[in-house]
Amino acid sequence: MKIAFLSSEKLPVPPVQGGAVENWIYQVAKTLAQQRHYVLSLSIKAPEFSAKDYPDGVDYRFYKKGLLGKILLCTYKLPFKKEGSRFYFIPYSFWAAWQARRAKVQIIHILSRPQFAFMIKLLNPQAKIILHLQNRSVVEPGGKLFKKKLFDRMDRIICCSHSLKEEILSLYPYLQNKTVVIYNGIDTNTFQISKIPPEKVEKIRAQYNISREDKVLLFTGRLVEYKGVHILISAFRNLLEAFPNLKLLILGGVTYSQNQETPYIQELKKLSRSFEDRIIFTGYVAHEEIPNFIATCDIFVVPSLWAEPFGVVNIEAMAMGKPVVAFARGGIKEIITHRHDGILLEDATNKALAKALTELLDNPQLCQQLGQNARLTTENRFAWNHVVHALTQEYQHLTLRNSN
Repeated sequence: MKIAFLSSEKLPVPPVQGGAVENWIYQVAKTLAQQRHYVLSLSIKAPEFSAKDYPDGVDYRFYKKGLLGKILLCTYKLPFKKEGSRFYFIPYSFWAAWQARRAKVQIIHILSRPQFAFMIKLLNPQAKIILHLQNRSVVEPGGKLFKKKLFDRMDRIICCSHSLKEEILSLYPYLQNKTVVIYNGIDTNTFQISKIPPEKVEKIRAQYNISREDKVLLFTGRLVEYKGVHILISAFRNLLEAFPNLKLLILGGVTYSQNQETPYIQELKKLSRSFEDRIIFTGYVAHEEIPNFIATCDIFVVPSLWAEPFGVVNIEAMAMGKPVVAFARGGIKEIITHRHDGILLEDATNKALAKALTELLDNPQLCQQLGQNARLTTENRFAWNHVVHALTQEYQHLTLRNSN
């Protein structure tokens, strides 16, 4: 098959500047290329990047904004930077549509940008169009864009969880017959505890003054209120009397790569006063360093207060064989089986979280069993080969239907 992946206008693929969606494309594209499919990756250009550094068989092509693009995208007064417009970033969508047409691809897989479907379908009427959603926000009703006419241009809509699928169908019930679920994946080789050199862990412990006797709780993610870090800090403070050798590592910033302090981050640090030697804010950490930090922790905590569409951080920690304690929200409930490969809490309070953490800290054997099962869960359900197998079945179904 000949398949094209279209990323957003934000970040390049390969994910040299980070990005969960961009990493998804990169992992899936190179796996499909290894299976002898022609794979075209379309994204914006990254500074000082060469596709020669990624000899994985994928045809990487990059959009560089020309004079016309600069003019059209210079102001929000025009429709080209308005997310509710079919003309959203049209210089980019036109370029991508033309590249896909030249390559004569059969499948065009659009990630998180339904607006691009108008131009993509216009220049590629015979291709099958897939919209892949990681969040409902990109298809929130509003204006004239998100109507049946737009979704009629798409042959399949993929959601990253059943939770997200239910949300999408509550907005657009007529999409029932074209919407499917394919879970996100993880590189189980990279996220593998045996692959982490002990000196990497020792370096982190030394950097943050964590002794070998200390137990470590870990949070990774954006420091925004709906991620629930304030609840984690409150629960942690309640644990210190019983566990004086406990420390909390908080990885992340307001976005995936920015460290400026927001009022919420300032409030988190205020909550942590008098415990600065116990509660450690690392700021943004590059994604390739995340396995090293997970290897350092004893328990991984996901206190999200909103309905996470999926929650890749859960499977990252699980693949590393760590017990995960998470609030039972959204797609997380589809990842973790309570008391088998993690702990799910219906009660999203600091008291409930402190109680669950106390049980694990008092029971190393339970931690070990949960971690072992968690590793098996990621291998059996979330490794990239499972994701690509499910995708390939969808692609084959669509192309066979077209040939019939």
